[in-house]
Amino acid sequence: MLPEFVTGILVGTLGNLSSDAVKGGAGWLWQKVKNWKNGNQKKIFETAQSDLAARGYEKAEDCHAPSEKFVVNFVEGASLEDESDLQELWGHMLANALDPKVDKKELRVAYMNILRQMTSADARLLNEFSKTSALNIDDYKRKHGLSDESFGVSLANLVRLGCITQVMDLLPYEVGTGFSRRTVALPVPTNKYARTFLGTSFLKACSPR
Repeated sequence: MLPEFVTGILVGTLGNLSSDAVKGGAGWLWQKVKNWKNGNQKKIFETAQSDLAARGYEKAEDCHAPSEKFVVNFVEGASLEDESDLQELWGHMLANALDPKVDKKELRVAYMNILRQMTSADARLLNEFSKTSALNIDDYKRKHGLSDESFGVSLANLVRLGCITQVMDLLPYEVGTGFSRRTVALPVPTNKYARTFLGTSFLKACSPR
């Protein structure tokens, strides 16, 4: 069953916008939310409903009404999503936005912009970083039988989005001559990558609690 109380909260928030906004973009968004139950985005609400139910929230009165800024950006981003894996992440983010116990500072608009620029392959790769402090990319490629090209694009995109960074080793290197000779540490790239603080925060915003 479609979680009508979830759609009701979003529609109610959009209804609070000014009349000029409703006649413009917000009016389109309002109608978009009402029509989601007939589209691919149904999974987003089903995920949010299941997530909220697991936390003990089954009525609109139990939930937090998100800000207009959040709803507008959420609907614009989520309405375009047709990949199942990513719809699930949007659903968890929505559940976190409606959960009164979640600090809303954790749900930045920037996270929605990141999610809009990801593919399912990117999301699966990033999820691996939630299981380890550093991921050996060669081992991951072999384990999943990924081509250098497809994997490389996902890796580069996650770096570009600021979610992961390459791990560097510091190797000793001698410079100078005679009495001025000394050893310095030079950073050398490894085949490991690690989550950034942004990547950690993004994963938290898109994960069930």
